[in-house]
Amino acid sequence: MSFTLVDVNYMSPSQASTMVGCERKWWHSYVDGIKEPSSEPLAMGGGFALALEDQDVDAGLREYVARRPAMSDWIDASLYERQEWIGRATIMRAFDGYTFRWPDVDVEREVTYLVNLPDTERLLQCRVDGVHPEYQIEDKLRSGTAMRSDALENEVRQGFQLTAEIYGRWRSTGELVPVHLRCVKKCDPRKYKECQSFDEVNEVAAAHFDQEASFQEFVATRTVDQLREFERDAVELCRRADRLGASDTPAGAKNTSNCHAYGRACPVLDLCQGMSTEKGNDGTTN
Repeated sequence: MSFTLVDVNYMSPSQASTMVGCERKWWHSYVDGIKEPSSEPLAMGGGFALALEDQDVDAGLREYVARRPAMSDWIDASLYERQEWIGRATIMRAFDGYTFRWPDVDVEREVTYLVNLPDTERLLQCRVDGVHPEYQIEDKLRSGTAMRSDALENEVRQGFQLTAEIYGRWRSTGELVPVHLRCVKKCDPRKYKECQSFDEVNEVAAAHFDQEASFQEFVATRTVDQLREFERDAVELCRRADRLGASDTPAGAKNTSNCHAYGRACPVLDLCQGMSTEKGNDGTTN
């Protein structure tokens, strides 16, 4: 299930994460309309998500191929092909392992909450991977480095997205139910280095996703007091968004230290570097 919002101001968990990380990146992404470039992890995650949504792994594979970045001149053709082998095998074996371990029934896939927030015209938009009468589901296909125990603990205890999902259900129905965060860990890419065919890649992926440690589930709960605090924080983020969005330039938006976070450059870094004489809110030159 998907839909497009037209001429509707809203705040989503992904917007909130971007704004907290860097206001300038938020402006370029959500005001100027610069989209995140395609990448193998994004394509793989999108394919896996669609496979679960449709309960059809073939649909997920087609989505993955459609989302893949085009092969650039500097990428070796054999490497590009190997990446596709890994992506296809990951989606197939992760899907098999997921549906075996979590054979959910009575789950509605891809539910979106649009909630009015007080004192702001922006809506809170939150998409939930699965809604069950007694809980909700958030699925993540992640690398091993993205599954550090400290980061997961912090996410489960106070993560914005998980809180937004609980808040959306609570505001919509009055029900206070937990979110089951299901993390599927991708195989270490070094294990594929010696593979010379898709079948060999598929065997490595199958062995990896046969391990219980590749699938972890965490239960996130929130109290009503925590949801009220979340609501106040969300309203404040909406106000920041309104302030930044009122300008036709990113002048005044803070540029933080996340330009090369996660081992790659921010997709709007070139734009920011072209504005090196502008000053941010903190008075520093960006």
